[in-house]
Amino acid sequence: MIICTFVVVAAVLYVFSWYITRPLTRVTKAARQISGGDYSVRMDCAYRNMKSYEVAELGRALNHLAEHTERHIRELEENARKKEDFMGSFTHEIKTPLTSIIGYADLLRTFDLEPEKRREYSHYIYTEGKRIGQLALHLLDLIVLGLSVCGRENIIGG
Repeated sequence: MIICTFVVVAAVLYVFSWYITRPLTRVTKAARQISGGDYSVRMDCAYRNMKSYEVAELGRALNHLAEHTERHIRELEENARKKEDFMGSFTHEIKTPLTSIIGYADLLRTFDLEPEKRREYSHYIYTEGKRIGQLALHLLDLIVLGLSVCGRENIIGG
């Protein structure tokens, strides 16, 4: 009789503990998925599913964390794409005047040209050199602007 009572009580306690800890198991599973990189995971934080206010609050906090992380990763990916686009455009903008400078300088170096052509080609080299100088100044402005924005974020965030 005692053994039967013990087995029944043990079974009831097992079911009861499983019922109580099941929401925590779901929260743990969701946290593992999020830490594995699946930021689309969301918890159903209704009280009937979580069995306690504290576990429901934990689920809401986990949802908030996943949403914030997912948004932040999208922003980082967008910024990386913008940087790649910028670098491609900037490289093209630098390469074009450099090609002109190299071509005209090669003409001046290789051929004996009349003074008018020499002056014209020298002018092209000068204007394209100025263009590269302006691009360098614009890049420096962008770098300084980026550093000042980063500095403000660090001050605000810190």
